Amino acid sequence: MVIKMTKEIKVALLMAASLFMEILDGTIVTTALPKMAQYFHTGSSTIALLVSVYLITVAIFIPLSGWMANQFGKKKIWIIAVILFTISSLSSALAPNFSFLLIMRIIQGISGALMTPTARLIVLEKTPASQLLKMISYLIWPALIAPAIAPLVGGFIVTYWNWQWIFLINVPIGLITALIGAKLIDTDKVKNKTSFDLIGFIEIALSSGIILVGAEIATHGKDYWLSALGLVVLGIILGFIVFRHLKKSDNPLFSLDSLKITSFRIFQTSGSVLWLCVGALPYILTIFFTNSLSMVSSKSR
Repeated sequence: MVIKMTKEIKVALLMAASLFMEILDGTIVTTALPKMAQYFHTGSSTIALLVSVYLITVAIFIPLSGWMANQFGKKKIWIIAVILFTISSLSSALAPNFSFLLIMRIIQGISGALMTPTARLIVLEKTPASQLLKMISYLIWPALIAPAIAPLVGGFIVTYWNWQWIFLINVPIGLITALIGAKLIDTDKVKNKTSFDLIGFIEIALSSGIILVGAEIATHGKDYWLSALGLVVLGIILGFIVFRHLKKSDNPLFSLDSLKITSFRIFQTSGSVLWLCVGALPYILTIFFTNSLSMVSSKSR
């Protein structure tokens, strides 16, 4: 029996492919950190910046994606983000030094922040309420394969090939996805252009960035815990300032009025805790097994 896929399902699966690429890249790098540290002659704490910088950049630039999608069109922003992500992945593989690689990871974070929310908007904006759960399944579940297979694929690559292939695997996925998307996705019309909430963006960037930097510093040992705690508290205080700004601003970076809807509010609170655990697990397990195997390896010698 042949199952006929509608255009909406094809678009959802295409968006899932871009999410797969972005999630895979964010997770798979952890398996290659020891090899990359040897290649660039850096310590484990320094090479870990490749993960931290990427996550911090994504967190800072996600609020920008919605405004850019409304200003320039979701299709255009998504294709630009995919192409930029692909180019930065290729550049990461060809990086001559660690500083250049770190810059490419920042660009990857920016493009990933623009790509992920825009992909969801493309799928969900025209989906009727009766088909919402079905389309979310097509969008999310294929993408969730990425963190599940990332440790296995990453371990295979660094064992039998080299760490550059961690980034090179994004190139064919990105190029094929962008080419199909250019033909498959309908061009959306830009309707009401709004001014950019620069103050809100700066406040959100500072708040999220300071909290994540504090969390990163805390991983360097007990001697840094006091400084890390101070940064986290400062970030939380800035978070309250951001909340007041978004409530009072006539044209906020994103509206908080949607939280008045009970189902959406529950999803964003309890659901965020769930996704935090699900998203953190691949990183934690990869680092745990890497450190454990390194310890076993050193003892056996």
